[in-house]
Amino acid sequence: MKIEDKGKTNLRKEILRLTAPNVISNITVPLIGMADVAIAGHAGGDLAIGGVTIGTTVFNMIYWNCAFLRMGGSGVTAQDYGAGNLEECALTGLRSLIIGLALSLTLLLLKPVVAPMALSVIGGSSESLTEATTYVNIRYWAIPASVSLFALTGWFVGMQDPRTPMIIALVSNAINVAASWLLALRAGMGVAGVAWGTVIAQYSGLALSLTFASVKYGQMHCKLTISRIFLKHKFARLLSVNRDIFLRTLCIVFVFTSFTSISARYGDSVLAANALMMQFFTLFSYMTDGLAYAAESLCGKLIGAGDR
Repeated sequence: MKIEDKGKTNLRKEILRLTAPNVISNITVPLIGMADVAIAGHAGGDLAIGGVTIGTTVFNMIYWNCAFLRMGGSGVTAQDYGAGNLEECALTGLRSLIIGLALSLTLLLLKPVVAPMALSVIGGSSESLTEATTYVNIRYWAIPASVSLFALTGWFVGMQDPRTPMIIALVSNAINVAASWLLALRAGMGVAGVAWGTVIAQYSGLALSLTFASVKYGQMHCKLTISRIFLKHKFARLLSVNRDIFLRTLCIVFVFTSFTSISARYGDSVLAANALMMQFFTLFSYMTDGLAYAAESLCGKLIGAGDR
């Protein structure tokens, strides 16, 4: 085999190594949404499905706009990894977490404004909005964990380690299904049980992520001083990438939110039916995103190594 052909084969293997775990991690997200909708349907029929769908759309609006932490963080980390600068990799991870926590705190402080405004934008029948309000008010407390998970997942992917976030996603989503089922159906909490199941799962995932980061990368001897973490030009580099991704995601969120909002105006049955259809659509979207995540981490590593 020629050296050039061998290089292409190795590159294909590397793409597959990065893609497969990312696809598995990603498809657990819409699958868990399907499970939540199914549990809600058993707990309260169309009204519960509509309430969870509206509530989920609210958090899609919030979380998809926070997805820049994952995508921007993975690219910058991958470049530092390719350059062999492990200290800067650790510092980038911390900066992403700091940005995520600051964003989470802002969202929590703005809860009295953000939650009602988001629900009013989406709309729906008064009965579905009642269920959605219950769901949103409970699940809102998971925002710090969820946003931090974006930052940590992006960091793991940038470190060329897609298996760790895959394990975290599988475990936390299994916890989500189990906790939601127990609380919503066994404990008779309905939509509130589904929401609390998600909160429990998100904080479990965050705890697991921090544990993996400590165990797998704790040997990276870095001088993590305050002055090094808060270097202005390093934060500017991370934020400049995140800004462009945020604007792109904002456009996508507008389309998805509009679909649910328009569906809600045609009644609870139409909203419930379109919610199921949208779950299948997002399933395939998340699958193809696995390739995008692999491209981000691999291109970032090669650019960092100077191998354009």
